[in-house]
Amino acid sequence: MIVCIGYLASLCLAFAMLVKNTIRSRWFNVAGIIFFIAYGYLVSAFPVIIANAGLLFINIYQLYKLYTKKDQFSLVEITNDNNLGKQFLEHYKEDIALYFPHFKWPNPTNTLSFMVLRNMEMANIFVATVNAEGEAVVAINYTILKFRDYKVGKFIFDENRTYLNTLGVKKMVYNAPVSAVHLKFLRVMGFKEQTINGNHCFIKNID
Repeated sequence: MIVCIGYLASLCLAFAMLVKNTIRSRWFNVAGIIFFIAYGYLVSAFPVIIANAGLLFINIYQLYKLYTKKDQFSLVEITNDNNLGKQFLEHYKEDIALYFPHFKWPNPTNTLSFMVLRNMEMANIFVATVNAEGEAVVAINYTILKFRDYKVGKFIFDENRTYLNTLGVKKMVYNAPVSAVHLKFLRVMGFKEQTINGNHCFIKNID
């Protein structure tokens, strides 16, 4: 049983090295360290307890900094004069296919498309078609793994309401089905499930 705790601690630290999301990596580190402290206590290895207690403090402090850090966000419209969108889609095409396998760039008419920069890094691509009723039907809203902590979504749907309203957007609409991971994202963002004209969708009021 004691040996299993040691193996579990090592497994958590291994996952921490594999996970690309910084916050998740830190949490795996914390879990591994706690298991190592428990292991050290059970085998009376006090140097192990002391060393890992110090590492636990460091990781908790780093998590605090990550959760309280004030990120800088900016929105860059995708136009015919730049090809940022196409380059971004090409670079992340394999991961995008997991979440938006049927994505195709919509007709230019009434298309809302932009990139979100987070601390000057390209973090997200957003493309939707706005209809006459002010419904922006989302074709893609993809955020790279590093930044999947819901901050980009809050920036788009909450902090940029005024900008979206000036473009005639009153509602954000996702047509079903959506992936399980993206469904969690929609619920956190405040989207509500509705059936319109027989079509199942997820809607968030913007106005």
